[in-house]
Parts: sequence; structure tokens; C-alpha cells
Amino acid sequence: MSWGAKLDGSSVVQPDGVARPYSPVRNNIRNFYNTGSTWSNTVAVSGGNATSNIRFSVSDLDNSGILPGNKLNRNSKEGS
Repeated sequence: MSWGAKLDGSSVVQPDGVARPYSPVRNNIRNFYNTGSTWSNTVAVSGGNATSNIRFSVSDLDNSGILPGNKLNRNSKEGS
């Protein structure tokens, strides 16, 4: 069975137009993916008396995905 040309190190023009050797790369999948993480922090303050109430909250979300460049940062504020 064959999945393409032999990985013999011959020079091949890649899709970006640059010629590189056609050879196997060790740990290419392990070196590509990252460990994903998500951090969520929230602070809320509320108070009031018999005639009025007040509430304020701030939240921060920081997410890094498993693919390079896959990030999400979101900050939210709410007051009433």
C-alpha cells in the first residue's frame, strides 16, 4: 500500500511556493498541537437598603485551544 511518493529527502515545491526536502518529520503531530486551557474569573459586589439595590460584576474569560493561534479573551462588566 502507498500513500504517496517515497520520503527520500528529494526537493519538492510546497503549497507556499518554497522548495523543501520531502522527508519524514519526527513528532510532527505532538509538536503541532498544544494543551488547551480555560480560565474564568468573576467578581460581584451587591448591596442595598429598604429603598434601593445596587449590583456590579466583572468577569474575565481566557481560553487557549489545542490549535496554534486558537484563542479567546473576553471581558464583561455589568452594573445596575
